Amino acid sequence: MKKLQNIKIFLIGMMGSGKTTVGKILSKNLNLNLIDLDRELEKITSLSIKDIFNEYGEKKFRNMESSYFIEINKTTKNCIFATSGGIILNQECSDLLKNERLTFLLDTSTEVLFKRLKGNSSRPLILKEQVSYKIICDLWESRKQVYNESSNYTILTDHLSPEQVAQSIKKVIHQNN
Repeated sequence: MKKLQNIKIFLIGMMGSGKTTVGKILSKNLNLNLIDLDRELEKITSLSIKDIFNEYGEKKFRNMESSYFIEINKTTKNCIFATSGGIILNQECSDLLKNERLTFLLDTSTEVLFKRLKGNSSRPLILKEQVSYKIICDLWESRKQVYNESSNYTILTDHLSPEQVAQSIKKVIHQNN
């Protein structure tokens, strides 16, 4: 495998779609750094995402994640970005993703997302009440158009393991480099 140069890979999708898990696999397989936006914000603030939401609210969190993403993207090459589920809600971030060559939407059905997220107490947007299928469906409906507009490639993940998703992404990358 030839060494990838000046490459940035962006993983977008709903919470629970596997961005972090797939990002870790790609990072290891491609020997690229992984920037997990949620983990980076937690390091910077010394707070969990849940605590940032509770202390500052969703609007402040979205401003923090967007500002950080835009700035780190300017100075970073040869890496994989595992974005937060709502990064596409900021127009500048959505445009940035759309204009990159390697933005992958990890498209996961609401049924699979619900199974993965049920019982997860660390997701602030679904903590407000017991996670329900309706909450997941409503979030997906409100975001799906922007996810699709922000990505260059879509990987349907329902019937794939994280390793298979990473393999699909690697195949696209090697065809384009």
